[in-house]
Amino acid sequence: MKPSTWLDRLSMALCVVGCVTTGAMMLLMVADGVSRKLFGSVPAAYPSTIALLTIVLLVPQAYSEMRRKHIVVDLITGRLKPRTRAVLGVVVTIMAVFVFALLTWAGAGKAWEATQAKEQWMGAVLFPAWPFRWTVPIGFGVMTLELIATLVDYARRVAKPV
Repeated sequence: MKPSTWLDRLSMALCVVGCVTTGAMMLLMVADGVSRKLFGSVPAAYPSTIALLTIVLLVPQAYSEMRRKHIVVDLITGRLKPRTRAVLGVVVTIMAVFVFALLTWAGAGKAWEATQAKEQWMGAVLFPAWPFRWTVPIGFGVMTLELIATLVDYARRVAKPV
């Protein structure tokens, strides 16, 4: 699929970041498992895995929305007329934009506080947590932009003459 807009390219780039992070997380987990049998646990393996998990879960979401591949239950809506489905899509997407914009705003506030405090997770090694707090506003922010693009698409379908 060829990206058509800067937002699509950004969503695809964030998806690549999520995929690469998944690979790094798998390698870290295997290295930790093997090293436990030989020498002992890899220092900071657990907090690193948790931090990488935030990237894997939050950053690539916008790509799924760009492709319209989020989970949809269309048992009832599949029987509706296309225009009615579009109207319903507008209503639901407006609610989703509100929720994700709110999550972006709240996440940015918490990330800023963590950055100011230089938040760290304690363990065998002090692990910087504050950079990973930014995955929430980045992931949800781009998701909000993709939802707005979806909203525009639904609005075009509603406005389309019959």
